[in-house]
Amino acid sequence: MIEPQRFDIEIKADGRWYHEGGEIKRIGLVKLFASVLSCDDEGRYWLTTPVERGEITVEDAPFIITSLSQSGTGQEAVITLTDNLDNEHVLSADTPLEMRHVPHAAEPRPYLCLPENLTALVQRPIFYEMAEIALTQSEAGDRLYSAGASFSLLGDA
Repeated sequence: MIEPQRFDIEIKADGRWYHEGGEIKRIGLVKLFASVLSCDDEGRYWLTTPVERGEITVEDAPFIITSLSQSGTGQEAVITLTDNLDNEHVLSADTPLEMRHVPHAAEPRPYLCLPENLTALVQRPIFYEMAEIALTQSEAGDRLYSAGASFSLLGDA
C-alpha cells in the first residue's frame, strides 16, 4: 500500500495549477497531473500514480468549462462542453450539470460532475449560452436537455 503524503500543488479557482507557489505553465505537465487526479468522498483531492499518492489543494473546482457546442435541437440536443485542458464532456446523465450553493457565492453556481468525483465550474458566459438554449427547449426555459437527460438551471432541483 502506498503511504499518502501532502504535495505542494494547488489548483486555483481560475483553473491554473501551481507547484511550490509557482505556476505550472507547461500544459502537457498539467494534463499529466490531471489524468491522475481524483476526489474522495470527504472532498479531498489526490494525485495517484503506481508509486505515489499525494493530497493537493483545490480552491473551487479543478477544471473550468470554457466552451460549448450543440448538435441537434430541442429535447433531442446533445451539448458538448470543453474544459480548460481541452477535454470534451457530453452533458448527460453520466456527466450531469448540478447547481450548487457554495459559501463564496451569493447565487447557486453551475458545475459539471465528472468521473473520479471531480467537477468543472461552468464559466458565466457558457452558463448564459446554456440558458439561451434552454429557452428554445422548454416553455419556461428553466430546464436544459442534452443526450436524453434534463437539468435544472435554477439550483432548486
